Amino acid sequence: PASMEVVPRNCYERFFTVCVIICALVSFSSFVSSITDAMTQLRRTNEQKLQQRSMVRQYILQNRISFRLGGMIYAFLRKNKDAQQKNLRLRDVQAFAGMPDSLKTQLHAEV
Repeated sequence: PASMEVVPRNCYERFFTVCVIICALVSFSSFVSSITDAMTQLRRTNEQKLQQRSMVRQYILQNRISFRLGGMIYAFLRKNKDAQQKNLRLRDVQAFAGMPDSLKTQLHAEV
């Protein structure tokens, strides 16, 4: 613990102190907000994955698919989930929708 007392002594120092505190508050709030947004997005993604798995399970149960075939379907889905995430197609990226045809042609040539 420091025994030295550091406080603003005049109007300019007080103004500077208030500005620093406000900037720190805004920065910290922005940081917390970005973490909260990332967690919410992660939660939504996990929720969608769980919903898809549940729908597959429900389909298999409702249609009385054999245990062997159901296991093969689950194994296939587990193996292909990584492949589906890696292979993005041009039409999957919405930002490319408004791109001129000349750029799309060049992009197709390189891909």
